[in-house]
Amino acid sequence: MDLEQQMAARVRRHMITSFSGLLAAIALMVIAGAAARALFGDAPPSWVRVLPVLGILLIPAIGFYSTFKNLRCPSCNHLVAFQVSANYSLFGAKANKACNGCGHKIFGDLIAQRVRRMFMVMFAIGIGLGVVSAILSAVLHH
Repeated sequence: MDLEQQMAARVRRHMITSFSGLLAAIALMVIAGAAARALFGDAPPSWVRVLPVLGILLIPAIGFYSTFKNLRCPSCNHLVAFQVSANYSLFGAKANKACNGCGHKIFGDLIAQRVRRMFMVMFAIGIGLGVVSAILSAVLHH
């Protein structure tokens, strides 16, 4: 597998890990809240109220862990998190495609095109949901 494919796999693994971590943190907060309510009723002790904060702190902890583990150059293991951010932005066509550590090309040329297409699809979905919401609101409140 060439370096571009390896880097794309690492970015994909980072996104899956981060999203899974977000879901795990939310699940932890929900379970901790339900357990606190079941065990202590409506007035839990103050130490129990800290548990949801741990779930909130888990979100950046998993994100940073995944960033420092996954967003590294497949050739030299140099951290390329800022380059990933630049290449996967709307301005990715102008971003450097080579690793700042070793100089090997690790980002594909089609990334910018794919990101723009994904942004347009998400924008269209957002506009569509807004229109549907406005229509439902007008119909249901009249």
